[in-house]
Amino acid sequence: MKEISEKILIAEDDQNLIECIHDLLKSIEPDFEIDCAENGTEAVKKTTEKDYGIILGDFDMPETNGIEFFLLLKEKRFKGKFYLMSGQALDRKK
Repeated sequence: MKEISEKILIAEDDQNLIECIHDLLKSIEPDFEIDCAENGTEAVKKTTEKDYGIILGDFDMPETNGIEFFLLLKEKRFKGKFYLMSGQALDRKK
């Protein structure tokens, strides 16, 4: 079986959701190295300090939103996987 050794950044402003995602990832693989950032600016700073294999970015964060964060990572030629997520429900009544 392939050994998993990923550094993961969770960029999310909802502390309850951060804890939920963190606990879920740790239940899948206890050896994941997981860091958290509560806003886009903090997330950008963390990416300059460490190379992440996976980044989970909230669509709607304070200071720098998920799209802006993704574009900054793209400029830096981020080579890992980036997943954009949102806790907001879509209005499907339109």
